[in-house]
Amino acid sequence: MTTLEAAKAEHYSSAGLEAAKAAAATRQLIPYAQYEYVDVVFNAVADTDTDIKHSLSPPTPEDIDYQVVNWEYDAAPTAAPVVYRDSSATRRPWGAGYIVLRCNEDAVRATLLLTVRPERSLS
Repeated sequence: MTTLEAAKAEHYSSAGLEAAKAAAATRQLIPYAQYEYVDVVFNAVADTDTDIKHSLSPPTPEDIDYQVVNWEYDAAPTAAPVVYRDSSATRRPWGAGYIVLRCNEDAVRATLLLTVRPERSLS
């Protein structure tokens, strides 16, 4: 058996096949090609823009989704905190390396999960 044949035999052995299956299963469990956790302190004035830096590389700056995964408070909030994207005509667009969000409570600390929106086929 040549070296190439031996390598192929090892690659296609049951252990190699099981390793390939496990790697494929892991890829299926992670729905995002790019994601990043970001710690944020929102603006000291509620309902105003907060710039949030990131290192993701989306096709366009607007192709980022976010979700709050943790909140931190110095005292109990006066209302349920909500993180949102301004949708008014004067909203600031997102750019390369940052997004702009607001929070209805002042100076709230949060951890966000930022993800690059998966590309959708038109078929």
